[in-house]
Amino acid sequence: ESQGIRMERRHDAVDTREYVEKHLGVYQDDSSNEQGDSEHDTTLFWRMMPYSHRTVKESLVQSRAFASGKWIARRAALTEQVFAISEPQADIAIHVVPVHEIVSVQRGSISSSDPKSEQFASLAHAAQENLNNTKHDEECTFQMHTIPHGLNFGRVYTIKFASKAECDEWILAIENGMVHSTRLWKRHNLIKEFQRRISAWYLSRTVQMIITLAILGNVGSEASKLQIIPEEGGFLSEAF
Repeated sequence: ESQGIRMERRHDAVDTREYVEKHLGVYQDDSSNEQGDSEHDTTLFWRMMPYSHRTVKESLVQSRAFASGKWIARRAALTEQVFAISEPQADIAIHVVPVHEIVSVQRGSISSSDPKSEQFASLAHAAQENLNNTKHDEECTFQMHTIPHGLNFGRVYTIKFASKAECDEWILAIENGMVHSTRLWKRHNLIKEFQRRISAWYLSRTVQMIITLAILGNVGSEASKLQIIPEEGGFLSEAF
């Protein structure tokens, strides 16, 4: 297995386990089959590709590697919840992208002038010089942007298809999936999102200052009260 592929896999490690178990309903620890020589390789959890009956679309595609910029044969699968990529004949996903975390799908390959792909410009620069992007290639290629703080940390995926028609079908399917998946995600996470916002409000500096002042005021009030109220059995206790 090439170093570039292993670098891609290292980037997506254990933190996807909970999501895959929840949305795909299947999970497997395939680390024992990995032929890596480092201790870290043997501890990673790989993701299973979606079952065929759960996919909206599935195709053999070419994906541009992040480290080398080379085109690599891949299998892509789209469900209502995830976009997954694997090796052509493999059942283990190299990348899993939650559909609700996709920002946009744009035709064409990555451009260094694109503000959303600045973090990948340095990696793609050398590869761009060697790529002969014909008009046909551009029509058959799309770039998929993900949210910066999501599961894939703002990665931009570049996928190339066999024809323009197939690329158009995938773009339409992903865009439709983005609307549906985002609606479902918001519905399922409404309470969690409300709790998160309440927690953020409670932990804000202003609220914490108000709480601190309230506590200090209460302590001062109790201290003053103890100073004013006379001792029991004393001369002034009967008056109070």
